[in-house]
Amino acid sequence: MHPLLVSLMILLIPGLEPQLKAAAVLMASMPMMSIYPIIGGNYGYRSICSSMLLATTLLSFVTISVTLGLVI
Repeated sequence: MHPLLVSLMILLIPGLEPQLKAAAVLMASMPMMSIYPIIGGNYGYRSICSSMLLATTLLSFVTISVTLGLVI
C-alpha cells in the first residue's frame, strides 16, 4: 500500500526527475525499521513485533522485486 500511495503522490508533484521518482518508490517499498521489536518490548509486545518484522522482511523480497520490475 505504501509504495502505491507514494506513487500516487509523486504524480501530483510536477517537475521531478525520473531517478528521484524511482528512488522514492523504492524507499517506500523497504521493510520497517529493525528497532521495531525493541520499541515494542517496552510495552510487552517484543515477540509479536519480532514476528511481524520477520514476516514483513520476508514479504519485502517479493514486493521489492515486483517494484523494481515496474519502476526500472
